Amino acid sequence: MTPPSDMQSKYLDLTTRNIDDLDLKVKYAVTMEEHQANVAENLKLGYPSVQPGDFSDKTLALVCSGPSLKRTRRQIRFFDYILTCSGAHDYLINHGIVPTWHMEGDPRAHKAVFVKHPHKRVKYLISTACHPKLFANLKGYQVAIWHSLMSGEHLSEMDHYPPGHWVLTGGTNVGMRAMVMGRLLGFTQIHIFGMDCSAEDSFHTGDHPNEPPKKKYMTIQVGEREFYTTHLFLSYAKQFFHEILMLPDTQVVMHGDGLLQALVAMKLSDPAQLEEFVGKRDSIQETTVAVMQRPLEEPHAAAV
Repeated sequence: MTPPSDMQSKYLDLTTRNIDDLDLKVKYAVTMEEHQANVAENLKLGYPSVQPGDFSDKTLALVCSGPSLKRTRRQIRFFDYILTCSGAHDYLINHGIVPTWHMEGDPRAHKAVFVKHPHKRVKYLISTACHPKLFANLKGYQVAIWHSLMSGEHLSEMDHYPPGHWVLTGGTNVGMRAMVMGRLLGFTQIHIFGMDCSAEDSFHTGDHPNEPPKKKYMTIQVGEREFYTTHLFLSYAKQFFHEILMLPDTQVVMHGDGLLQALVAMKLSDPAQLEEFVGKRDSIQETTVAVMQRPLEEPHAAAV
């Protein structure tokens, strides 16, 4: 019998199989025309671009909104610098923790709900690809913008971005781009919370406008444990390992308990997977994860 493809299977055993070998293709959430329309509209607002920082001797808590955050949020109080994504913004504020920065990158209109209740002390780092409704919620608050490097674009072909603006590479969700943002801000020590890529009662700590229906759930075996996820969230887990390779000078510590954390532990404990990962990392001479657009008379862009 021919086994089902990774796209169709409702069960996968990743105990010995390397997640890097899975074929997990995903599509961008909107058309390129919609993306570009958002960028053009949001640039009219005149917000400044995010700028690099120098926090190399500091530690950043990068907080996503996976269900494990319910059990780890108290640890976040001990961090002086906090970067939230999506629903983690309201969740932490509602529990008395005000993040330093909040980041959004998804272009769809329903994502505006995540900044429906902004806070004066938070610095909002918002992609110009985001829907104008999201920017409308942030009028009068501290906002800096950045640009999403899209598939098919090249770092040397950025004439459509304003001079002095920063363009970030990264995966297909804001948590992956947030790792790049953390590095752009200067952090080389990043502690990640709530990046589970799996569901308990749901995939998020609180209400979410696009919660996956349970009919889309699939079961992933990792050692003696089973996790519920979807094709999309499994693709995020795969992307994580690629993005870590692109940040070779950055130390990442995972907190909480979920599918991604289990896969990280598996890769660290499996000699074959660990040897392969270390080999890939050691072969990387130099990476570029963020680029600043220079004026036309200065052809070489600044890079991180």
